[in-house]
Amino acid sequence: FLKTDGSGNLSFASAGGTNTPAFKVHFSSNVSVGAGSDTVATFNSEDFDTDNAFNTSTYRFIPQTAGKYYLYVNIQVASATNGNLYVVYIRKNGNFVGRGWHIPGASQTLSLKAYTTQTANGSTDYFDVVYYFADAKTANGGSDESEFGGYKLIT
Repeated sequence: FLKTDGSGNLSFASAGGTNTPAFKVHFSSNVSVGAGSDTVATFNSEDFDTDNAFNTSTYRFIPQTAGKYYLYVNIQVASATNGNLYVVYIRKNGNFVGRGWHIPGASQTLSLKAYTTQTANGSTDYFDVVYYFADAKTANGGSDESEFGGYKLIT
């Protein structure tokens, strides 16, 4: 962008800052999901994690830097059943802050997506993903199938 020195002279300046911490994780293989209960998504494989802020044992993103964060999730459901409910949630400290749902009109593979922008305190806040399937199905694994990610916004 352009900036002025106060005397009418313009020069180029950069916005500065970085979008870190940033992370993207996925299921290392397909995951069997039971019917009718909220289940924590077990993202256990990292594509990247700039600040070692995602815990692959607790499946939580714990930003160590205070700020605003953009978070997204995509869960691919194999052979979703016509008329059944499928929901994905992003949680902050155990509370729902983002949700996506789908009731397919035909049996199909579908993508459940949710996203949110949230403030994190940089010390105790955490984010994770929970899903609910009306019937037992498989969530597709692999880095291009089901994923959870996010990054700090430059403010």
